[in-house]
Amino acid sequence: MRDEKKTKAKLIEELQQMRYRVAELEAPETGRKQTEEQLRILSSVVDQSVNSIAVLDNEGNVEYVNSKLLEPYEINPEEIIGTNWRSFLSEHSSLRSRYDEMRSTVLEEGEVWRGEVSDRTVNGETIWREATVFPIVDASGTVTHSVYMSQDITDRKQAEQERVRLTAILENTSDMVSTALPDQRITYMNRAGKEMLGWPNENISIDKDIHMAHPQWAAEMIEKEGVSTAIRDGIWRGETALLGTNGTEIPVSQVIMSHKSSTGELEYLSTIIRDISERKQAEEVMRQSEETLKVSQEIGHIGSWSLDLEKNDLLWSDEVYRIFGLMPQQFDTTYEVFLEAVHPDDREMVNSAYTTAIKTHAPYEVVHRVLRPNGEVRIVREKSVDIADESGRIVRSVGMIHDITEQKLAEEALRDSEEKLRSILESSPDAITVTNLEAKLTDCNPATLSMHGFDTMEELIGMDTLELIKPEDHQRAVENIQRTLDQGTAKNIEYTFLRKDGTEFLGEISASVIRDVFGNPVSFVAITKDIAERRQAEEVLRESEGKFRSIVNSSPMGMHMYQLESDGPLQR
Repeated sequence: MRDEKKTKAKLIEELQQMRYRVAELEAPETGRKQTEEQLRILSSVVDQSVNSIAVLDNEGNVEYVNSKLLEPYEINPEEIIGTNWRSFLSEHSSLRSRYDEMRSTVLEEGEVWRGEVSDRTVNGETIWREATVFPIVDASGTVTHSVYMSQDITDRKQAEQERVRLTAILENTSDMVSTALPDQRITYMNRAGKEMLGWPNENISIDKDIHMAHPQWAAEMIEKEGVSTAIRDGIWRGETALLGTNGTEIPVSQVIMSHKSSTGELEYLSTIIRDISERKQAEEVMRQSEETLKVSQEIGHIGSWSLDLEKNDLLWSDEVYRIFGLMPQQFDTTYEVFLEAVHPDDREMVNSAYTTAIKTHAPYEVVHRVLRPNGEVRIVREKSVDIADESGRIVRSVGMIHDITEQKLAEEALRDSEEKLRSILESSPDAITVTNLEAKLTDCNPATLSMHGFDTMEELIGMDTLELIKPEDHQRAVENIQRTLDQGTAKNIEYTFLRKDGTEFLGEISASVIRDVFGNPVSFVAITKDIAERRQAEEVLRESEGKFRSIVNSSPMGMHMYQLESDGPLQR
C-alpha cells in the first residue's frame, strides 16, 4: 500500500508535466525524438499502474486512458479515445449524478475532487472505486486538462457489508454467543450474553475468563467435560448454569465448539448459551439489566498544528506531541523536525504531497506513518488548509493530525473476524434468515432448513417469507414487516408457521433492519424459535392446575396449605 501511494504521488507529478512535454514535439528532429521517447516511457509506466487513470480535455473528451480502468468493462483503450467521458459512464455508475459537480470543482474552481463511486462490470457485478480528479495547468496557470485516478476498494466495501450483516445477526440474537482463547479467556461476547450476566455493554477485556460467568459446579463441568469433549469431538452439548446479576443461578442449555487450524491446532473456543428458565422472568431480568447498562466510547486522539511558512515556525498542540511519542512542548518545532518524525519510507510522499498542495493551492490530506523515539510505529491522517495574504501568496498552513492506528488494525482484522462470525452463525439452533426489503429470502442458516423441512438452500432462496407462514397470519405479518422497517426492530411475535409438507408449528420471531455503511435500510434479519413444545408444557400445566383446583373445591374436608420457611415457623 505504501508503494502504491508513492507511485500515485509520482504519477501525479509526471502527469502534471505531460502537457508541457508535448510542446517539445514541435522542436527540431533530435529534440522531438527525445521527447517522444520520454512520453513513450511515461505512458508505459502509467499504463502498468495499479491505479485506473484517464486524461480528459476541458470538453470532457478522453485523450488517454490506461487499461486498468477499462478491465471491468472488457473494452480496449482505442475504443474510448476521443469519446466524451460522460457518454462512457454506464447507467449504473454513481459518477453520472456527480459528473457536473466533479467538472465544476476541477475545471472552474481548479480544485481536486474526491469521492467513492460505484459501477457494474460487464458481468453485472458491483465495483467500488476511490476516485481523485485533479486539474492540469499550463505555464500560465490555465486549466487545460483533468486527470481521473482511482483505485479499486470493492473488497473493502464488501468486507464492511459482510461484517455489518454478520454482526447484526449476532448482536440481535437472544442467545448468548461468545468466543474464548484456548486458555479460556474471553475475546468476544454479544449483547445478549452481557445482559444475562449483567456485565457492562462494552468491549470484553481479555482478562475475563468463562469461569467468571458460571457457578462453581457449572464451571467444573465445563472444564472437565465440556471443553475436553469439544476439543476431542469438535462439539459438546449439555445443561449448565450462569450466575445472574443478583448472584442467583440461571439454568441454561449450552453448546461448546472447538475451532482448529488446518494443522489440527486449537485456535479458539466458541459457545452458544440459551436461558431455559421461565421466559417472562428472563425478560424482566433483561429489562432491568438494560436500564443499568451504559455505552462507552473511545475518543480518537486528534491534534492541531500551524506552520508559518515565512518563519518556518511550526506550532503543535500537546496532543500532537503525544501522538509523535514526545513530551508536550518539549522543544520548538520546525517543518524539518516534523519530517524527521515521519517514518523514513513515507517522508518523500508526505513532503511531495505538502509542497504540491502549497504550489497548486490544493487541499493537503495524507495518511502516513509516524516513527516514535521508542521505535513504535503509528498511523496518522493529516489534513490542512492554507491561509493566503492579500496578494494571494500562501503564508500559513493550519491543520490537524489524527491517530488512526487502531482503525487500520481493525480493518486488517476485519476479514479474520468474518470467518469466526460465520462459524458461530452456522451452529445456531434457531432459524436465522436474511431477506431483502420485499421480504424475499436471500440467506439462511442450516437450522432454517431443518425447522421448515427443506433439503437444500436453493429451495428457499428467493422465496417470499409469507409462504412459510399460515395464510391466516399473512395480513398481520405484512403489518409487522412495515412496523419493523419503521421502528428498526420487532421482538417476540408469534405466528403459525408452515413446513414444506404443509404441517404447522407455532413459532416466535424477532427481527431487525440491517443498514448499509451509509445508514440506509437494505435488508431484514430474523430469528425464529419453535415454541410448540413450550406451549404444550404450558397447556399441561394449566390442565394440571385445573384438576387440582377441582379436587380441592369438591372435597368435603377442610384443606390448608403451608409454606416451609428455613429460618422461621410454618406459614399458613
